[in-house]
Amino acid sequence: SDVQIVKEQAEPNGNFPTVKSPNPEEPEALTMALELAERTGADIVIGTDPDSDRLGVAVRDLNGKMVLLNGNQTMVIMTAFLLENWKRQGKITGKEFIGSTIVSTPMMLDLAEAYGVECKVGLTGFKWIAKFIKDFPEQTFIGGGEESFGYMVGDRVRDKDAVGSTLLVCEIAAQAKASGSSLYRELLNLYIDHS
Repeated sequence: SDVQIVKEQAEPNGNFPTVKSPNPEEPEALTMALELAERTGADIVIGTDPDSDRLGVAVRDLNGKMVLLNGNQTMVIMTAFLLENWKRQGKITGKEFIGSTIVSTPMMLDLAEAYGVECKVGLTGFKWIAKFIKDFPEQTFIGGGEESFGYMVGDRVRDKDAVGSTLLVCEIAAQAKASGSSLYRELLNLYIDHS
């Protein structure tokens, strides 16, 4: 319920007067949000691109400093969270898969192995991850993404989707905080367990 919006960026404007580039892959795109986070003591900053398919996330590190996560980091933390939840619910049967691309972190392969699911790796671009869903209807897609700050949760939206991904990363951050951890600490734990 404690959500702050950058007022200068609240109204849509196709000229994007507050940034050089509205792409969250560019750190400058989140500058105003990071400044607001410092003024308000926010735990997390989220920014999307204009068509809301790419997601930029910044969180506080172990020293309380806001750091921008890269696309591989957000992909890994979201995938691990989904896999853990599927495991807890007894939904992993060996017919599930996660998706990634050749330009993304090989840590996705490690996560897949740890949870007993397949990791399908395709060419660059979400059309290839979506094609896996179409080409393998006997398997269930859990989630996947690539280093370009895009992620796809489940198979409802068959492209990178910052709306669903924002909800997911906020849930991860909220659960981590409720258990005395943080999204950043959970990411570090993944590095320890899967690197």
